[in-house]
Amino acid sequence: MNNKVNIKNLNGTTVVSSRQIAEDFEKEHKKVIRDIENLMEKTSGQNWTDLFIRTTYKDSYGREQKEYLCTRDAFALLGMGFTGEKAIQWKLKYIEAFNLMEAEMRKAPLTDRPGEIAKLINALSSVMQRNDSAPVDVARNTQLICEQYGIRLIDGFVRVPNYEQIGLLQG
Repeated sequence: MNNKVNIKNLNGTTVVSSRQIAEDFEKEHKKVIRDIENLMEKTSGQNWTDLFIRTTYKDSYGREQKEYLCTRDAFALLGMGFTGEKAIQWKLKYIEAFNLMEAEMRKAPLTDRPGEIAKLINALSSVMQRNDSAPVDVARNTQLICEQYGIRLIDGFVRVPNYEQIGLLQG
């Protein structure tokens, strides 16, 4: 067992694997999987895919095995059941690691190459135009991309034509 928490960034979400949790909390991985699946079975109305991301890995024999990537909230739910002095110490380490990773993600620019953003906007525009999307919809989606990357657009960048506004009021 190492003494460092191994949190990863998965498309802007901090996650930790169920195998890592099993190792850190000195539990069998199959029992951690069982605990996760028991949590999911207990509440059928909950959308668990936002918390526990099912994936696979290859074991030492090359066989595909199930594992879950757990978000911060998933770890909090799962970790509530872990008890003992060591468990408390690991929970504190995990909280700190999640906080550090999320702080780093907030600091880091989404991209340092403006050309990537321009290519993304051009690709979006091309696809939407091929699908006969209204120009106002293309503009709205362009605005959303720019907002994600912290790019400020001029006021009124997205203008709904008057004839569409009338339809909105009547419909």
